Amino acid sequence: MRSQIKTDEIDAARGQWVAALSDNDICRLASSFRDGDPCTIFRPRQHGAFNVCFFVEFKSPWQRWVVRIPIPISLPKALLDEKTEIEVTTMR
Repeated sequence: MRSQIKTDEIDAARGQWVAALSDNDICRLASSFRDGDPCTIFRPRQHGAFNVCFFVEFKSPWQRWVVRIPIPISLPKALLDEKTEIEVTTMR
């Protein structure tokens, strides 16, 4: 019972964190990697237990990206920092 209560609390916190992310902020973040080129969200965000994904589209030149943000509630901070560093290194 106690374990299920904790799981429910984590799920609720995860959902609140994901809902608080702004599409506009995600577009600003993605645009910052393309010298300020504007982008739009072309399909609804999706999330699992560890990441939330935003699907952005740039018009010129046309490209679609997936912006994947780790959900901090799912991982301890040390692992979250390491995971993020590895993913950024991989993208470069």
